[in-house]
Amino acid sequence: MRRNELTPTKAWIYAGLVLAGGVGAAAAVSSIGRPLLKKGDRILLVGDSLSVGLNRPIKALAQEAGYEYAHIGKVGSFTSLWANESAEGGQFTTLLRTFKPTLVLVSLGTNDEWIPKNNPSKQVLSLQKPHVDRLVAKIQSLGARIAWIGPPQHNYVPAPDFRAYIQKLVGKGSYFHSERYTIPRQPPPDNVPHPTVRGYALWAGVIWRWLETGRAPAQPKTELGKVR
Repeated sequence: MRRNELTPTKAWIYAGLVLAGGVGAAAAVSSIGRPLLKKGDRILLVGDSLSVGLNRPIKALAQEAGYEYAHIGKVGSFTSLWANESAEGGQFTTLLRTFKPTLVLVSLGTNDEWIPKNNPSKQVLSLQKPHVDRLVAKIQSLGARIAWIGPPQHNYVPAPDFRAYIQKLVGKGSYFHSERYTIPRQPPPDNVPHPTVRGYALWAGVIWRWLETGRAPAQPKTELGKVR
């Protein structure tokens, strides 16, 4: 990658860090939590297309801070793919055993919430709960902690019961509310909330500060796109 392509992305990442860092009114925090990151952590990010977009800026932040880091993701994936042991789910299990992460970042849920769009009779929580349970148990059985990055805003009806269940399962302090932020995103007809390169960088910066401090900006619908 050429140097002039990297510099703007890094600037956007750090803009996200400033937003979440307690500087000025826009960075007021809802509560002071406990850091999710610990010294010597080995970080693994797993998920769908949103994890693929977050991978580059989060990897940059992790490596700069001295953490070992790995990523596994697949566009269009549901929680069930990673919970099971066939194909990518098996690869994920192998990576858990070989890389031995101490903190797993899970970026999943957007595609799970898309189910009623195709079949309104299906309830997301009842359908996906067994897969969420299996995924969380798989990660925890190998000794890793979990930080779940919740879905950002999207163009179909969210599943609040599904999100609430995940928060209860992993702990409210280990769930990042991406839906509270207006993230710069790609234009229609992209119905899934895929951010722009700048959007991913800003989003990653806020997520990283949350991991470091346990804190996130308090204001709902904070517009990351207005950060300069």
